[in-house]
Amino acid sequence: MGNKKTELLTQTELEFMKLIWGLGETTVRQVRNAMVKADDVPYTTVAAVIRLLAKKGFLDSRMVGKTLHYSPAVSRAEYESKAITQIVEKLFDGAPADLATRLIDDHDFSPDELKVIHTELSKKIKEFENRD
Repeated sequence: MGNKKTELLTQTELEFMKLIWGLGETTVRQVRNAMVKADDVPYTTVAAVIRLLAKKGFLDSRMVGKTLHYSPAVSRAEYESKAITQIVEKLFDGAPADLATRLIDDHDFSPDELKVIHTELSKKIKEFENRD
C-alpha cells in the first residue's frame, strides 16, 4: 500500500482528486457524471482509478446501503503543501526562496496578484519579527 504522506499523484489521479475534493463524499457514478467528457470514460475505468486512490490512502470509503461512498482522506491544501515540499526538496535542493524567485521571474503576475503576494510576505516578516 502507498504512503499518502510521501506519494505524489499521477496526472490522471490528480484530475480525479480535484473532482472529488469539489464533490466531497461521492460515489463512482457521481464522479463519472461530474467529468467533462463522461461519455468517453467507461464506468469501470472511473471505478478502477477511485479504488486505486483508496488503496493509496487518498480516499476513505464507507458502505451506504449497497453503494460505496468515497471521501477525501487528504485535503487539497494538505496535498498541495506536500507536493510543493517535494518540488522544493527535489528540484530546488531544499531552498524554498529559489522556488519563489523562479515563480516571480517566470510568471506574468498582475498588479493585484503581486499585491496579494506582497501582503502575504509582509505578514510572514512580521510574524518572524514578533518572535524575538
